[in-house]
Amino acid sequence: MDKMIEKLKEIEKKIKERRQSKSLQPCAGDQQLPMWQDYQRGAPVCVLRSSIFGVVKRGRRRYLRREELAKWGEDKISYSGERLDQADLDVWLELLHLVRTTPLGQTVAFEKYTFLRQLGRSTGRQNWRWLEDSIARMMASTVEIKTGTKRYLGALIHKGYIDDESGRYVVILNTELMALFHAGYTLQHAKKRLLLSTDLAKWLCGYLESHKATEDHPHRVSVKRLHELCGSETKNLKHFRSKLKSAVDQLAEQEVIKKWTITKNDILETVKF
Repeated sequence: MDKMIEKLKEIEKKIKERRQSKSLQPCAGDQQLPMWQDYQRGAPVCVLRSSIFGVVKRGRRRYLRREELAKWGEDKISYSGERLDQADLDVWLELLHLVRTTPLGQTVAFEKYTFLRQLGRSTGRQNWRWLEDSIARMMASTVEIKTGTKRYLGALIHKGYIDDESGRYVVILNTELMALFHAGYTLQHAKKRLLLSTDLAKWLCGYLESHKATEDHPHRVSVKRLHELCGSETKNLKHFRSKLKSAVDQLAEQEVIKKWTITKNDILETVKF
């Protein structure tokens, strides 16, 4: 472990020296994420339309072993590891945001204080531990995703280290993640997402932003199907429907969606701005 830490530090030092000499310039290419705006956060569509980052009850998390997840369309997804929630997705989205200026596979360093503030969290010790736990969960998990002709097998965070003295984190994301972005990605408004107060509202935000939904062609999906897709641990569909109504109300308040209704056939219809 110590050898890996020393090696990662050495890599980070070399990258910094090369940048300072202007010999390394971030360039768009097959290994670099799209350059979205600073107020946006991007993620692969296949991730946002599944329960990789699901709607998980607080407390002890279930451990899944190559469990196939419900998904939208023809994608095939299985997951191994502790269940991930929408707070974990907040962390992953922020990491992707930082990584987008650097080719995947290279180290990305950040200060935990700044990172936590970007997520709207306080910088106390409790949130330090939460951030470290979240990163550890994503390093220890394995996702298998087949979307179209693209396939990804690996962890959501490849590896990294933490310098406790300086409070600095360094992470590396797998270059193969690029295949998922090539298959399709979606942008969300960072502040609007963070203002949503429930995991279901956050999950629904990513899901709906990944679909077109106009006045002429609203997005339609059954309440039962949404329950499956988001991986909700609320077993009673009646209780889930009540939480869903509250979630879409939040999206309407944040102007993520223009209007919505649940039909007599229990179909959620939404129209975006």
